[in-house]
Amino acid sequence: MKMREDVERAYKAAHGLTGLGASVKLLQQQLKTDEKTISMTKSSQGNYVGVLAVTSHRLVFSARFIATKKVTDIPLSQITSVQGGRDLENSSLTVSVAGNTITFHALAWRDADNITNLLREMAEKSQHGAQESPADQLLKLKQLLDAGVLTQDEYEAKASVLKSAL
Repeated sequence: MKMREDVERAYKAAHGLTGLGASVKLLQQQLKTDEKTISMTKSSQGNYVGVLAVTSHRLVFSARFIATKKVTDIPLSQITSVQGGRDLENSSLTVSVAGNTITFHALAWRDADNITNLLREMAEKSQHGAQESPADQLLKLKQLLDAGVLTQDEYEAKASVLKSAL
């Protein structure tokens, strides 16, 4: 299987992925066509050593060794907190999802800060980025006008801003 361009770019930028080609292939099989791999690093979860990747939609851990495989898939919109930790050799990443915590160990320390910060930023954007379209906002404004909550002048002022965004 040929490596996708986004996967290859993240793979080349990562540290410590030697010997994890099968895990990278497993990761690539999990990706949707509209999903982009932004960053990846070596990591472990339990007894599995594999690849931890931040994509445009989620955090994915994939590990493959001979006949065993493990995939952990966490949508960015479900991540409520991100904690990073580091010692002299390796780093860890703990994410909270729906009241549960999932910890990934042995991240390459050169990649850990980048992934932790990127994940925090993307999870926050994902949680707050589900904003209504200008068309939906216009419909709500019209309902407020019809209900008498807004005056005609207030409606027109706000509607003109939203119409310019269409």
